[in-house]
Amino acid sequence: MTEKCGNHINLKSKKPTLERSSRPLVPLSPYLPTLLTLPHESGISEREVRSPRYTACSKRWEYVTVKAMLNFAPLFEFSRNHCAAICAFLVPANLLATSQTLLLLFLQRPIPQIRLAAIFAGIFALTLFLHVDTWFAIGVVQTPTFILLGLGTTCLVINFCAITDSRSFQKLLQLATIAVSQKLARLHNS
Repeated sequence: MTEKCGNHINLKSKKPTLERSSRPLVPLSPYLPTLLTLPHESGISEREVRSPRYTACSKRWEYVTVKAMLNFAPLFEFSRNHCAAICAFLVPANLLATSQTLLLLFLQRPIPQIRLAAIFAGIFALTLFLHVDTWFAIGVVQTPTFILLGLGTTCLVINFCAITDSRSFQKLLQLATIAVSQKLARLHNS
């Protein structure tokens, strides 16, 4: 594809057109592919990025307005609009998946099986974090967001420990089981 000197393809329209950039740029480094400018300074929307580009004919750097490729706003809106349904699924899924990891540790199953279960449970915990982050992004800071954040953190820490140090975590779980059974025996005898 050939282009005329000093002109760039306009990616905003469906049909590519050429437009001349108006602001020259002295780059910090030619290896920096993208420089962001704030929307209120440049007059562009938050989904557009001003990126420097060197034109060989004019021997200078010029800005090119490029539309951002990923737009997560509809996904965040979906997450906030269906919060009750998402939480009704993610909270039990986190608890059950982490309980499965603990059960596999208690039954002394093979390490690859424990790691697979922990990774699976970690995906639910990270999804819960992302869901809570959509609320933090719009400034909603309430008790349920911190409760969900605490649940996700607890599940993620348990699964991370199960992945990194399975043997010592199994011993710790067995010691806790012995201590709980002794306490229950004392309560039953008295």
